[in-house]
Amino acid sequence: MVAQYFIKEPYLTPSCLLSETPVYQPATKTLYFIDMPRHQVLAASVVDSAVSKVGSATSEDWVEAFATADDAVIKKWTFNHMITYVGRTPEPDVLVLAAKEGVAVVDFKTLEPNTATVYDVPYKVHVFADRPTLRDSLRFNDANVDTHGRLWAGTMPLDWLSNMAQRIGQLWRFDGPEMTPTLVLEHLGVPNGMCWSPDNKYFYLADSAEHTVYRFDYDAETAAITNRMRFINTDAPIRPDGFTISESGHIFLTLTNGGSRVLEYTPHGGLVAEYHLPARKVSCCVFGGDANDELFVTTAHDPDAPADDQGGQIFRFRVKATALPYNALKA
Repeated sequence: MVAQYFIKEPYLTPSCLLSETPVYQPATKTLYFIDMPRHQVLAASVVDSAVSKVGSATSEDWVEAFATADDAVIKKWTFNHMITYVGRTPEPDVLVLAAKEGVAVVDFKTLEPNTATVYDVPYKVHVFADRPTLRDSLRFNDANVDTHGRLWAGTMPLDWLSNMAQRIGQLWRFDGPEMTPTLVLEHLGVPNGMCWSPDNKYFYLADSAEHTVYRFDYDAETAAITNRMRFINTDAPIRPDGFTISESGHIFLTLTNGGSRVLEYTPHGGLVAEYHLPARKVSCCVFGGDANDELFVTTAHDPDAPADDQGGQIFRFRVKATALPYNALKA
C-alpha cells in the first residue's frame, strides 16, 4: 500500500514566482535556491522551527514536518540573465550556476545581497555566445553534478509550451578545469531533473514534455549514457520536474502542473509514498539537515490556483531516508 502524507505548512515563505533547484550547504547550514523568472539566487539560513508528526492516511507510518520559520534570514541576489540552477563547489560560498546562455561559477561572498544591483552573469562557458541559432530558441534549465565533478545541464525551448513538441531540447556535459562543453543528447522536449543511482550504474533524466523519467545505463569513467528506457511515467497534464535520490536508491520526484506532491519510488520503479503539498506546482527537492534525512521542496506560484495555494514557498519535512554524499563541481 502506498503511504499518503499531507504536509500543510511551508517552512519558508519567500513568495517566489518559481522557486527551483534547492541545494543545502551543511558547512553554513544554508539552503540556496532560485526564483527563476526574477533572475534571482536566494540563500536562507536553516534554523529550527516547531516539528509535528504527520501520519500516513493509509498506514501507521509518519514523517516529521517543520512549521514556518519566521526568524529565517533570506538573502537575494539578482542577475541580468535568468538563473536556472545552483550547485555546490568545494568552497561553501562559491556556487556553480546554470544560466540562460551557459554556465558560471560565482563567489557569493563578493556580492552584496538584498540590493537593487543587477549583477552580470560571469559566464565561464558562454555556450550560446557563438551559437546564435541556439541562443534565439533555447535556454539552459536544470542541471546536476556527477561523482567525478562534471556538470550536466539540459536546454529547453524559450517558448516551451508552443515548441516542446518540436523536441529541440538538449543535454550538455561540462568537463575538466575549463568546463569543456560536450553535446550529449538532442531531440529532447523539456529536459529537467537528473540524478545518478548510488552504484553509478544508471543515469536518470526527466523530460517534462514526455511526462517521463528516463533511465540510461551509465559508465562513470567515460560518462557515456546508453540504452534509454522509460522508467517512470506521469499522467497528463501532470509533468515530472526535479528530483533527488537517496543512498538506498529511492527516487523522490516532484510533480508540477497540478501534481501537488512528491512521489517516492524504489530503485525498481515501485511507488511507495506520496507527500502531498498545498501547491499545484511542485518543482524540485533536495536532502539536507544535520542528518541529511530532511527534504527541502520548492514550489511555483500558480495564478490559476485557489487563493489558499502555497505555491512559491519552501517546504521541509523529515523522511525515512538519507541523502547520498553530495557531489561538488571540479573545475
